[in-house]
Parts: sequence; structure tokens; C-alpha cells
Amino acid sequence: MKELTRDTAKSYFWNQLAVVLDGAALMLATVVVGRVSGAERLGEFGQILSVAGLTVMVAGLGLRESAAVLVQRTSGDEPGLAGFLRLCLGVRSAGALAAGLVIAVLVLLDGRSPAVAAAAAAYVAAILVSNFIATFDLALFRARAVAAGKLASAVTALALVAAGAMLDSTAVILSGLAAGAVAGTIFYAWPLRALVQIKARSYPFSSVMALSWTLWLAAIFNYIVNLQGVQAVMWVARVEPASVGHFTAGLAIAMAANRLFVGGFANIILAAFSRADAAGQRGDFAALHSLYVRATAVMTLPVLLGALVFADELAGIFLVEETAPAATVIRILAGFFVAGRLLGGGAHSSGLFATGGHVAALAIRAGFAVVMFVATWMAAYFGGIGHVAVAAGAVSVTVIAVEWLCLAARQSIRLPTGALIRTALMCGAGALVAMIVAAGDSPARTAAGVVTYVVLQAAALRLARPLARGEVASMGVAGMVARVLGSFEARGASNGH
Repeated sequence: MKELTRDTAKSYFWNQLAVVLDGAALMLATVVVGRVSGAERLGEFGQILSVAGLTVMVAGLGLRESAAVLVQRTSGDEPGLAGFLRLCLGVRSAGALAAGLVIAVLVLLDGRSPAVAAAAAAYVAAILVSNFIATFDLALFRARAVAAGKLASAVTALALVAAGAMLDSTAVILSGLAAGAVAGTIFYAWPLRALVQIKARSYPFSSVMALSWTLWLAAIFNYIVNLQGVQAVMWVARVEPASVGHFTAGLAIAMAANRLFVGGFANIILAAFSRADAAGQRGDFAALHSLYVRATAVMTLPVLLGALVFADELAGIFLVEETAPAATVIRILAGFFVAGRLLGGGAHSSGLFATGGHVAALAIRAGFAVVMFVATWMAAYFGGIGHVAVAAGAVSVTVIAVEWLCLAARQSIRLPTGALIRTALMCGAGALVAMIVAAGDSPARTAAGVVTYVVLQAAALRLARPLARGEVASMGVAGMVARVLGSFEARGASNGH
């Protein structure tokens, strides 16, 4: 258990850096487009990205998601692993070409220029190949190369996106994102060079698809359930681009707050849960699940509550004028995301897939993907972007609750309710005080509110102590990180169970 926790923690830290770089690059790109080109261009950018993301999920066949599980099952068998890699790269490359053609046709049918269609196609194809190679590295717990690749990708993409925004060209903006994906791929591929060079053993495609088809469908449904497809739904509902731009700005802030410090667990936690389950020790799986739920709550609740308190100021980062609609979206979504974290977040979905409950997880996500589409389409067609945010947030929280009930019935594990409630109450109290301090339009009061917020959130986590004694040592961290995390450990022998 200690080795598993240590490998997971070390990979998380490097992958977290990669996720921050990736998220920051997309966030800065969105800011540049919104402030330089305006809400209408931002709306077009957001719509194309949303549709492109769904196209990537459909063309991916679940290979990226299944790699986190199948690589662990093939670990130690180098010829088999090499065969698995080559098979997946071949299938993925074919899917990239097909997806590029599809997105180009969709963009052209929507009345946009051939240049925009070509740029969108290049972006989709590059992302399909790039993301799979990065995920393969993560499944082998080689997250350092992914972090280096994300840095190269961010630098390349931002330079070209800024140029595209100044030229008021969506084609150049999308081309910049595609070029960034290519730059990152060079770094992701380097650690895998040995697998490409050795003699590979044929890996049966049927073995891959036995798991991949469920993960493939789940990835598509996840994209919709996790709000990433909302702008595409608004496109179908024919919402005006400026309104989509306001929603895009609000969604970007709320999603960033929800994932800022936990994105590093993507795919890694699925691999870790799979290893714990493969060991046959239910207690190890339950302990890792509890730690993951508590750790992600610690990492997200202060940020989400901060987004609620300072929504107006955050909306102003993206847009020069008329920021109130975006601020409303931030507040609504951040509130629902807080509720989702208190219910365990995405731990239950990963737990179901890692322990053989993938059919149940798929059924849940499939049903709620339909609910999400219908609810957000009706909200977009008959209401405003605030109604869309309420509909999307409510569905996302309900999904988490249903997945928890399913996992608890299968694995007989409980949520660390005491630690979660204690952390939420203390962080919430600090947020309320900071909101009072920051009330008003004065920059001085806003600055005082920010300082108050940071100090009180740090104090709240120290008082809540959501981590159990000894858990920091089991992560294998040292130095300043260990000292900071150690201050959040309970004084007793256990916590949160």
C-alpha cells in the first residue's frame, strides 16, 4: 500500500504541474481572445472547442482511458507492452484523420470559412495523437515527461493564439493550439522510445476493445455530463455568440477552480485504483478512496469558495465590458461544484471502472448524458445563460450522488463524512468573513478581502485537519511539501472514516 500511495503521489505532483500548465495555457488563450477580440469571437472560439472536444471523444475509441488500466495489467511484459502501444497508435492515428475530416465538415456546414475548418481539423487530429501518448506515459507513472511537454505546448500555443487574437482570426487561434499539441508530443514520445525499438509481440485488438468500448462510451458521456459539451448544446439551440462568450468565460473560471489542484490525478487515480483492486485487498482500495476524496476536497473547496466570493473580479479578467452575466455563471457553477466535492467528486466513477463496475458506471453516465443534453438545451432555448448554469450544475451533482450509491453497494465503503463536513464548515466561515471585508467597489477593500480570505482558509484547513496521521509519510513527499501537508493531519490515529 505504501509503494502504491508513494507512486501515485509522486506522479500526481508532476502530472499536476502538467495539468496546471495545460489549463493555464487554455485559460490565458481564452483571456486573450476575450479581451482582444471580444465576447462574440470568444463565443465562436468556445463553441468550436466544445464541438471539437466531443469529436475527439467519439474518435478516440476509449483507448486513452483504457490505457490507464491495461498498461498496469501488461506491466513487466515489455514485448506485450510494445505491441499494445503500436496497436493503439495505429488505431489512434486513423481515428485522428477521420475526426479531422468530420470537424472540418461540421465547421463548413455552419457557414465558417475553409481556413477555420482546416485549423479545427488540424487541432482535433493533433490532440488525439498527443493526448494518447501523454496518457501512456502517465499509466507508466512517467509524469515528468508530460510536464515538460505541456510546458513546450503552452509556450508554442500562446504565442500563436496571441497573434491570432490580434489579427482577429479564429483560424490562426486554432492553428496555435494545434501547433502546441505537436510540440508537446515530441516530449511525450521520448520516454517511450525503448518500447518502439524492441521486438513487439502482437497484442489482440479484441482484448483492448473488451474494456475500451465501455470506457469509450463513458468518455463521450463524461464529456457531456462534465459540462464540456454545454457550448455545443448552446450552438444547437442557436444561442447568440456573445451570450455563449459570457457563458464560456464563467465556465472557464468555475472549471479551473474545480480542477486547478486536482487535475494531476487524471488517469493516475484510475491506474492507482486498478492496482489496489488487482492486489485483492479491499481495505487498501477503501483507504485510497477515502484519502483521495479528502485530499481533493482540501485542494478544491478553498478555491471554489474563493471563486464564489470574488466572481465579479474574476469575470473582469476575461471580458472588458458587461461582466455581470459571466459572474453569475461563476457563482452558480462554483456552488454546485462545492456540493459535488462534498459528495466525493469523481472518485466514485474511477472506483467503479477500476473494480469491475464499468457497466454500471456506463449506464449511469449514459442516462445522465441524455438528461444533461435535454436540460441544458431547454434552459438555453427558453431561458438565459444563468438557467443553463443551474441545469448543468444540478445534473452534475446528481450524477455524483448516484455513482456513490452504486460504489458503496458494491464495495461496502463509506464517505469520510466527518472530515468533509468539518472542512466545508470551517472554509465556508472564512469565506463569509472575507466576503464581508471585500464588500463594496473599492479596490482597497477587495485587496483586504483577498488577504483575509487566504489567511482564513489556511487557518480553516489547519483546524479541520482532514488527513489521518501518517498519511503524508505514505505519500513519499518530503521537505516543505511534507511540512505543509503535515499540518493538516489529525492528531489521533485515524480520521475521516
